[in-house]
Amino acid sequence: RGPSVGGIRLAEDLTLEEMSRLAYAMTLKNSAACLPFGGGKAGLVVNPALMAKEPKLKSELIALFAEALFPFDNYISAPDMGTTEYDIQHIYEFNSKMLGTDTHTRGGVGREPSHGGIPIDDWELTAHGLFTAIKTLEDLGYGIKLKGARVVIQGYGNVGAPIASKLYSEGAVIVGASDIKTGLWDPAGLNTEQLNRVRNTPGGLHNYHSKVDRRFNSNQVDWLLEAPCDILV
Repeated sequence: RGPSVGGIRLAEDLTLEEMSRLAYAMTLKNSAACLPFGGGKAGLVVNPALMAKEPKLKSELIALFAEALFPFDNYISAPDMGTTEYDIQHIYEFNSKMLGTDTHTRGGVGREPSHGGIPIDDWELTAHGLFTAIKTLEDLGYGIKLKGARVVIQGYGNVGAPIASKLYSEGAVIVGASDIKTGLWDPAGLNTEQLNRVRNTPGGLHNYHSKVDRRFNSNQVDWLLEAPCDILV
C-alpha cells in the first residue's frame, strides 16, 4: 500500500517475534483506516528508564539509530514506548541533512508541532483510537459493557492514563494500574484523578497514597496481567 509506518520502541526485552507482530498490527491498523501505508516497527533493546535519566545519552543513541535507519527508505518512523516527538524530529532532521532538503517523505509521523508535526501524545490519539475500538465492541454486542467493567491498565503513561480517564467517564472501574516501578490493585476501584496527578511526579505511581488492596514493586507488576478484570489495556 505504500511506505511502512510504525513507532520506534525502547525496551529491555524486545524480540524479533514481538517486533514482527507489532508491525503486522500496524499493517492492519493502517489498512482499517484506509491510509496509503503499510505497517512497520523498529526497536532498540535498552533500558528506557536509563534513557529518561540520561537525555544526552539518549540523544546520541537516537542519532546513531537515525543513521542506521536511513538506508531503509520505505520506513517512516513514529513515537512509541520510550520515544518522543523530539526523537522523531531528530531523525527527520538527520534525513533532511542527508537528502539536502527539508521537504521530503522520509518522515516521521508525530514530530514536534512547532516543526509541522502532529502532537500524538498531547492529542491523546492512540488512547482515543483504543477507546473507540472498545466502544465499538460494546456497540456491536460482543459482550462488553463499559458501565461497571473492571479495567486493568498495564503501563500508566501517555496512552494508559487518558484511556483510563475515558473508560472511567463511561462508568468503568479502574481496578489495577502499573508503571515501570509500581503496581496497584484494588477491586473497589482506584482513584483515577489521583493516578493522573502522580504519574508524572518523581516515583510515579509509587506516590499514590489512597488505600489499595495490593501494592507491587517492579519485580511483581506483571501479576496484574493475571488479575481478574473485564478489560486489560
